[in-house]
Amino acid sequence: MYFYVYNQLFLDENKTIKMKKTGLIFLFQVVITGSALAQSGVPDATFGSSGITITDINGNDDAARNMLLQPDGKIIVGGYTDIGTDEDFLLVRYLADGSLDNSFGTSGKVITHISDGNDVIRGLALQSDGKIMAVGYAGVTNEFLSIVRYNSNGSLDNSFAANGMDSLLIYDNPGSDRTVPNDVKIQADGKILVAGFTKNSAGDLNCMVVRYDANGTLDATYGIGGKVVTPLGPGEAQWEHIAIQPDGKVVVVGYYNNGGPNNTMAIARYDQFGGLDNGFANNGIAVQAVASGNNEAYSVVIQPNNHILVGGVAPNGNDVDFVLIRLEVNGALDNTFGSSGIVITELGNNVDDYLTQIELQPDGKILACGASFNTTNDLALVRYQADGSLDTSFGPGNNGIVTGSYPAADEIAFALSLQPDGKVLLAGGYDGDVFVTRYNNTAVGIEESKAGWDNQLVYPNPAKDYITLNSQDYTLKQVDFYAVSGELIKHVITGSKRLAIADLPAGIYLVRVVTSESSSCIKWIKE
Repeated sequence: MYFYVYNQLFLDENKTIKMKKTGLIFLFQVVITGSALAQSGVPDATFGSSGITITDINGNDDAARNMLLQPDGKIIVGGYTDIGTDEDFLLVRYLADGSLDNSFGTSGKVITHISDGNDVIRGLALQSDGKIMAVGYAGVTNEFLSIVRYNSNGSLDNSFAANGMDSLLIYDNPGSDRTVPNDVKIQADGKILVAGFTKNSAGDLNCMVVRYDANGTLDATYGIGGKVVTPLGPGEAQWEHIAIQPDGKVVVVGYYNNGGPNNTMAIARYDQFGGLDNGFANNGIAVQAVASGNNEAYSVVIQPNNHILVGGVAPNGNDVDFVLIRLEVNGALDNTFGSSGIVITELGNNVDDYLTQIELQPDGKILACGASFNTTNDLALVRYQADGSLDTSFGPGNNGIVTGSYPAADEIAFALSLQPDGKVLLAGGYDGDVFVTRYNNTAVGIEESKAGWDNQLVYPNPAKDYITLNSQDYTLKQVDFYAVSGELIKHVITGSKRLAIADLPAGIYLVRVVTSESSSCIKWIKE
């Protein structure tokens, strides 16, 4: 086992585009990792073919909508493949070098036929035991929520629900119901959160959150029978992305329409039982119109100080651009970020730019991906400083923006993952095929020193699967383990000096440790 100091801890309607620290003292040394030696923001030539791997499933349209980074460095993407008559769930797994992993499914690919309609994965999550959770929509006359769990080798997990999968219609209006998920997250206790939208009998689209027990049954302790429906207006409303706070509260982002011509960005926070958190914004819901026109939120992360960073799109003159907003813990705009809490980024003059996902680096910088549409979609990757200003050390033009790395193609990045070495993985659609690409990134790495630990801090016990607080005066209060993707893996409230971690598999974790004196953030590798 190893412990590493970290500057900060990062946590972390079915629009399917189809295309042809801390102040505590540790005795450690900080070094720049090997990834810093390459130019930041350019494709990593050691990955795939000149930085990209492209996978044509069967000659028809395919795309990746989501991505997971396993602790062993393997990469899983999920989306859909057109089988000729309809679309099916698609999972593809790659080795760390970008080649297909032949130990997964059939030659690295898993196709799951759920209905005779279009079946599309919209959210992926990785369990601590390596099993893969996928949610999406499926169906012909009705579009229903489909949740599927796979074993680590890509086979269906028959211990979950009925033979590995379950389907859900909230209202069950024959021929017209839609219960569509957009994201899934796994809680520290193993329960599964799904967010999206559902269509009621009046034809309105309402925001939806559903929680399942780990075995695939609806959690009766959550909302009403495991389901929470939140109407935001008389028109269209949906949740797009989920983030789980360290205290277990759930933040969701998306947008709504009150019957007018434009959408408005919406952010809500729910308590652990599905009730809106009245300590957040206006009775649990914050709405934000950055500018006149369509304002939509597609991604959210929780920062170490529990501020909420949201990414999406907003109008800016004649086009639509990347937008970031940051909220304080109570849901108010954080005026220390950008311009009164808002950052709008135009990637190209008079072209539409679509942000799909944001992520935090351990140094507090912000990554955002998506596409910039000129005559075709060009993959887009942007890096910001922690205050929302563009990071001018990033990208070939040193302006913080990367677009058109593969100019001959029509491509969009739907998913972003940050490797432990700082390199950036993007996945999405490339001329109708699945693609994964990797960029060099000059994130500062932390390497192990030969020096010892401060007497009052947490240290690993190499003989047993415990972490221990080596202090006579203080105790542990809370320990949170996060995957490198930002997903909360384990949340423990304790009053002891030692915490058992035998249930955690080998891998890399970001750990927030709260003691009776103070708190710290560390990077931890369990071997």
